[in-house]
Amino acid sequence: MQRTCLDWLGHARAAEDPEALRRCLDAAIAEAKDMHDWRAVLLAAADIDAVPRTELAELADRTFELAARGAGIWEFRDVATVRKQHLDDEAGGRAALEACRAAFLASGRGPNDYEWVLLAKGFVETLGDQAGAREVLALGLDQARAAASAAQLCCIATAWAELVDREAGVALLREAEALGSDGSVRPWALANAWRAVEDADAVRRVLDGALARAQTHEAAIEVARAWASHRRREQAAGALVRVEALASSVEEWLAIGELALDAELGVERIRRAVERAEAAVSASMGADAARVSAAYLHWLGDGEAAERVGPRGAHPSSLRSVVDPDFLSSWAPSATALFDHMRATVTEEELTSIAKADYGMGAAKHLAALRDICESGRVPTKSAWVPHEVLELSRWAEGERVNHVERALSALLLCSSPPSFSEIVTNGVILAESCLALGPEVVALGERFFAWFGASVAMDEAGEVEEGDELDSDRALALLLLFILRAATSATPGRDPQLIELAERLTQPAEPLEFASMCIEGSMREALWERLLTETLRADDPPSRKLLVALGR
Repeated sequence: MQRTCLDWLGHARAAEDPEALRRCLDAAIAEAKDMHDWRAVLLAAADIDAVPRTELAELADRTFELAARGAGIWEFRDVATVRKQHLDDEAGGRAALEACRAAFLASGRGPNDYEWVLLAKGFVETLGDQAGAREVLALGLDQARAAASAAQLCCIATAWAELVDREAGVALLREAEALGSDGSVRPWALANAWRAVEDADAVRRVLDGALARAQTHEAAIEVARAWASHRRREQAAGALVRVEALASSVEEWLAIGELALDAELGVERIRRAVERAEAAVSASMGADAARVSAAYLHWLGDGEAAERVGPRGAHPSSLRSVVDPDFLSSWAPSATALFDHMRATVTEEELTSIAKADYGMGAAKHLAALRDICESGRVPTKSAWVPHEVLELSRWAEGERVNHVERALSALLLCSSPPSFSEIVTNGVILAESCLALGPEVVALGERFFAWFGASVAMDEAGEVEEGDELDSDRALALLLLFILRAATSATPGRDPQLIELAERLTQPAEPLEFASMCIEGSMREALWERLLTETLRADDPPSRKLLVALGR
């Protein structure tokens, strides 16, 4: 497993002598890939007392140069903080914030309203400079007024009240509310702004007015969600009465049920919404039935009702059709062997960790869905926030601290679900790396999964094959990952008959692999692809050499 920038920074913090610190810090700098990494390097160096001030100043200068190229607010603020608080250089801190302001003005596009606010907070929090904050917010105010944007004005007004002058900020909020009377600002955003300045009467005026005007489910439920976000359950429940009167579809009734769940409005209200959603399900809409079934089980713990409505997903093997049963038969292709192993291996603690990947938000709902997937052996057939969001977040883990069971399960579920079939260029290579990290048994099961994917094509909701049986780039990527797993673990990859046959199939014709190579280039995990290809494809092995030529390497 290759150490990341953050891994090396962790070792730098633990270093017990200057030589080890120097080695780890240099390695972290070498691995820094983007501004996120550079921010981490600068802030870590600032927190390590043994880092010489001259070197810290050099890192601040380097981060400043990178920030200037991208006009990144947080990078400028980090430089300002390090200059002021760690280098006793107030002038340098001020110069960083003023450079950010100049970059915003020179950008031509005009920064977002929140960027003006973050810069203003930098002047106050780093320098204690209220006048500097006022100047920055005035620029944001000019931009908001020029754009006649009530939403931007609302954001600036709230910050003005917090950082500069409350009464002036309240006056700007009134201006924003008047400007947004045409519906150009969301009532929820306006209510949040009034709440920020602790004006409960204004919050009620905005939300009550929005509810009275609401003629659609979407408009009404926003009001209920706003009250719920303010932890005002009585008002949220009252608003739901109007929402229920406007609801008709499965999606709308499930949205009501989920809000009742999140706002803790009672089991009876949740059940009523789910029952109305069930009544709205069309016989032809299997995906809707699956969502209602999930609501019964995950929100109400009612397994009997869930089974009555129908399954909450599908077995992976039913989602793709094997187009040539003899193709790759020696690899024992399987849609479920790896899945069955992972769901039997993953612990409750690991499922909980995945469920909390979105900063803990919605963790209980994500955990219920993940448990159901692992217990039932079925995967979602439609992309839904729960649990898709935490699966996508968990797959990004990298470096020494990765839990490969969590990451492999997340990537596997994404690879196995129809909404993500086309993302195998990202999810597949992550899965392959985690299989290698988990050892020979999992590698063998990973081979069987990629063989199944490479020998099959996706099916639509009606069970019809979406494409022809020719090898496309996604299937070629799966077969390339199959080759990588075997080549990485075989004692004699150059003489492995299965690899020889696979290389022949992948390169005759070569077009699918050429398209696959184009998909890899510029993908979100291009560097990981490059590392695995470099480590496993050896030019002195005939099958690997064939692939290297086809890949243009």
